[in-house]
Amino acid sequence: MLTIRSPRALPSQNGRSDADPAIPLLIWGRRLDRRYLCYVRGQPVALTGQSFRALIDLALARATTCSGIANIPRDTIYRLRKELDRVLGPGSGEELIKSAGGEEYRLAIPDKQFK
Repeated sequence: MLTIRSPRALPSQNGRSDADPAIPLLIWGRRLDRRYLCYVRGQPVALTGQSFRALIDLALARATTCSGIANIPRDTIYRLRKELDRVLGPGSGEELIKSAGGEEYRLAIPDKQFK
């Protein structure tokens, strides 16, 4: 389930997460120094600005197009996947972000979990 939340619905400010691990991706846009915080499978992930933008682009493509495919540079996806792998474990980035050929990618979130 993809959930994009407003700042009023942020997890607690004390560093603890109230994010549900059953939600594959929670984007709420809190900035931490030079990174942006999101939750992936209940785990906090601090992404660089470029990686966060790519994740937003993937989420918007998934929400607004039939194919869910976004054109994003290969090196940006590589870095995003590596940032996800560091927190979630090896292969997690590739599991969440699927290649559709060339520089086309999509989020691998089933329709029934996508809101």
